[in-house]
Amino acid sequence: MFKSLLINVFINWAILYFVNKYDLWISIENTKYDLYLTFLILWFIFWLFNFVFKNLLKILTLPLKIITFGLSSLVINVFVVYLFEYVVNNYDIWISVTLGSILEVIILSFIITFFYILIKK
Repeated sequence: MFKSLLINVFINWAILYFVNKYDLWISIENTKYDLYLTFLILWFIFWLFNFVFKNLLKILTLPLKIITFGLSSLVINVFVVYLFEYVVNNYDIWISVTLGSILEVIILSFIITFFYILIKK
């Protein structure tokens, strides 16, 4: 359990860091914290959304997932990423997250899902 949490911390932190560093699909600005603390805060928020809300949405949309052969998972992932952006930008934590277009968020969602699949194996 603790080992998987540490792996999860590292992978989420690395995804957020490299996507921001190379200006791919997400732009992160902070005004108060150093770079590593910023990404640690963002990791915690992102992990919370993936662990709590995403799992809850998966349970609630299970019939839809069966009907769409799992394609509804992509919609859930995109929703969680946009919810992450909304919460970070609308609560006073001195960090701003800006997402790209819907296509870029879908690509980011695929990358996140790919790394979560790797974690589970």
